[in-house]
Amino acid sequence: MKREPPIYREISEAERSLVARLRQCTMLPGSFDKRFVRSVEGAEMITTRQADYLASLQHKYRRQLARVKEVE
Repeated sequence: MKREPPIYREISEAERSLVARLRQCTMLPGSFDKRFVRSVEGAEMITTRQADYLASLQHKYRRQLARVKEVE
């Protein structure tokens, strides 16, 4: 069975802001979370699965995000 190709869409401003705030969070060295945030940081397009993973990271790091200042 073939896998469907990923569907890309433009990254929203809210997601762009979330990525910038996640970049300031403390994550374990070599973790997939850290590598993922770095890979999405400069992206113009993301897939729906990447957007879902960003939402799960927002929940996972919610306590640190509450203390992180908004990046401009």
